[in-house]
Formats: sequence, C-alpha cells, structure tokens
Amino acid sequence: MTKEEILAMEAGKELDKLVHQQVFQLCVHDWKLRYSKRNDNSYYYCPKCKDKFWGLMPESTPRYSRDISVAWQVLEKIKELLSGHHFDIHFCSDGLPEFHIDGEVLVATNEVPEAISKAALIAVLETKNEK
Repeated sequence: MTKEEILAMEAGKELDKLVHQQVFQLCVHDWKLRYSKRNDNSYYYCPKCKDKFWGLMPESTPRYSRDISVAWQVLEKIKELLSGHHFDIHFCSDGLPEFHIDGEVLVATNEVPEAISKAALIAVLETKNEK
C-alpha cells in the first residue's frame, strides 16, 4: 500500500483493520460461530489465529479512525515504534490537525482520530521502506 492510497481512504472499518494489522501487529479476527458438544455451548472461533471467545460476539477491531479514545492508543504505539524519530502534532490556524515526522507533514485531515490512524500507517510504511 502506498502513502497516496492511505491518504485516499476514508475513516471506517477498512482503515481500522489496517491499523490493527500494521501498527499493532494484531489479527483482524474473522469470528465463526461454533458449537462445543463437550460443553453443550456455543463459542466464537477465529480460523486465522485460532482464538476462541465465549459469550456475545466481540467487535473485530477497535474504531481507531473514528473514536478519539482508541486513537490515543495508536498515538502511544506510534511514539513507541518511532522512538528514533521526531513525531509532532500541530493544529493549523483553520483548526485542522497536522501530523509531522522529522519535520515532514504526513497527514492533514478534518478529524483527529482519522489523522492519527493515517499518520501511524504512513509512518509504519516509511519505516518498512527504510529497511
């Protein structure tokens, strides 16, 4: 995926899934309902990572690009991943958030959670390209 493709994405499930996979290195669960004869009980199972979940179906991924409370987790993770880089957030005179890495503008969007998510993905992409 390119920087331009990331910037063109809208906030939502697809962007959230990419953040979950690329930034946090976590499985985007594909929950399947299963039945256990031994326990006479149903559960959810993810064939990708083999996780099991008993109870109500969990949400697959947090709403990173749409919820500021989970977007801050992305920000903390990206600070950890970019410990050798200078990462800044600036608010322009028009109120739009801009995210910079080493002085270069990565993202400027209307919504802070979306900007954090996109900046994190671009930062991960650029660090992979450096290697």
